[in-house]
Amino acid sequence: MLCKEKIDYILYDCRSTDGVIVNGRKLVPEQGQQLVTGDKFIIGDYMLIFYNTQPAYQSNEQKEHALS
Repeated sequence: MLCKEKIDYILYDCRSTDGVIVNGRKLVPEQGQQLVTGDKFIIGDYMLIFYNTQPAYQSNEQKEHALS
């Protein structure tokens, strides 16, 4: 299961038969793994590459600094 939590994307293995593999490492069932752009994960017969196209989070202070 892939969940968006605030600005992060977290991948979970919900006790699947073959497990979920992220960057060559098998996930511990029901423990989330934060994904970053370029992470490769395998679910069943499918290998996927994660790309986050959302802009990085900026605090109000960072936004104000960028404008000045």
